[in-house]
Amino acid sequence: MTGRKAPALDDRSLGWLRYLHRKATTPDNWDRDGQPHPHWDNTTGPPMFSWHRFDLVDSSYAVALMCDRTPAWREVYSEILDELIARHTSWWAAEDWMTQFGPDPDR
Repeated sequence: MTGRKAPALDDRSLGWLRYLHRKATTPDNWDRDGQPHPHWDNTTGPPMFSWHRFDLVDSSYAVALMCDRTPAWREVYSEILDELIARHTSWWAAEDWMTQFGPDPDR
């Protein structure tokens, strides 16, 4: 043993991990007839980034960084990423592609 501390997450990162886990595992419905839970942001960054998928994708970045720091928690990270992937392959992740056809009415 070298006396080095095992890699860990600070309190802020643990809070973020807890939030991401709750956000990813909260039941909602991303099918066309469903509705994502309100904690999935679809209003920030208009007009380009105000879609649910951007919050979904951006949420995955922190998981990758935390997993690199504490790989022993891979079950937690896998559960979060599985939930993010399931949503990313749904209708609401491509809402703009499914609903915005034709010329831009604002042009």
